[in-house]
Amino acid sequence: MAVLEALSSREKYLMAILSDPSGLDQAEFLWNATDHPKGCFRAWPFQQRWWRNEDPLTIDQCGRSVGKSLSIQVKACAFPVLHAPHEMVITAPEGNHLQAVTDLIETRLIGTRFYKELLLGNANNGITHRPFLAKFRNGARIMGRIPQRDGRGIKGTHPLHLEMDEAQDYPDAGWTEIIETLKRGHEGASWRCLLYTSDAADDL
Repeated sequence: MAVLEALSSREKYLMAILSDPSGLDQAEFLWNATDHPKGCFRAWPFQQRWWRNEDPLTIDQCGRSVGKSLSIQVKACAFPVLHAPHEMVITAPEGNHLQAVTDLIETRLIGTRFYKELLLGNANNGITHRPFLAKFRNGARIMGRIPQRDGRGIKGTHPLHLEMDEAQDYPDAGWTEIIETLKRGHEGASWRCLLYTSDAADDL
């Protein structure tokens, strides 16, 4: 149990930013963006509504370069602040798919002082690879997993939040195994399937 003194209005505002379930307020407050005139990350208007969806089970079907991978980064960076001491699992059909996402997450975590201070802080900043694992001081963990052909690659994980990238290519055995991993009965449990189709691209 934590005890807080009476907070100032600025401290209350900071708590509200860090407590945003979507992680979007955190990203816009903490992330740098070299392509923005003021150096601050800003989501596009259509991303704001999309990323703030709090449904526990969602399928995001859309075209390339609209923010699927970026939305995983946003949620991954916010996860240790919002959901200690639980696990988040990021999965994709193959290692090259997964690494493309986890490399960007690692860059965000290490390149942003706030998140770097949360990392476990040993010689490798609390991050290991093959498989990807980021450990935080408050017990939260972000794990990367590929299913392999028989689905065994995701066995033993028990995520509160599950991000499945490139879901259209995920093997059937992986779907069978992954259904059992999510902590469905816990508050805040969620599973997002992100997939690309050419039809979705045509609609944009």
